[in-house]
Amino acid sequence: MKRMISHMLEDLKEEKLKRFRDELRDREREGEPKVRRTDLQGNDCYDTAEVLVSTFTASGALRVTLELLRLIGCNQEADKLGTPKKRVDLKRPHPPNGKVEDLQRRVPSNGQVEDLKRPDPRHFVDIHRTELIQKVGLVSPILDELLDHNVINQEMYDTIRSESTSQEQMRLLYSGPLKGCGNKGKDILYRILEANQPMLIENLEGQ
Repeated sequence: MKRMISHMLEDLKEEKLKRFRDELRDREREGEPKVRRTDLQGNDCYDTAEVLVSTFTASGALRVTLELLRLIGCNQEADKLGTPKKRVDLKRPHPPNGKVEDLQRRVPSNGQVEDLKRPDPRHFVDIHRTELIQKVGLVSPILDELLDHNVINQEMYDTIRSESTSQEQMRLLYSGPLKGCGNKGKDILYRILEANQPMLIENLEGQ
């Protein structure tokens, strides 16, 4: 929960982030704890998320974050954060490779035996490497789940997150962890992409 809230705060403009912190400092509700001003002296988004969780618990931190986002006019961000995450099903069949075609041999009218084109044996995420690097816009939630499923470790998570653009983050993911994780790790990435970027995956599968 801390990472999810932290990533959302990082996406806010500086002015909105300042207003969020100001509203959090001033927030008072009967029967609820109040954030101490000394707890929010820094500007780090992860520290702010940690204060929220430690003060209100995980579920309470989400509720308060949504409340404050809407209070400062960030309704789109609140809706996005409040939408339940689609569960990644790791027990589904292996993702598709290349576009599958009929492998039977056929005999055309000229009598010469002709083989149809065989499917690309590479994994789906390898076949569509270029498109995924260019079109996956929000990498942080994907990294969160890769970390949760032990496809990447904390050091690699932090290294990838430090890259300034989504394209650079995806390139580093491909050049590092995906080279050594085998099809099992790529299967997990595929399922995560399918849950987070369903339209993109659907379009790539239809190519």
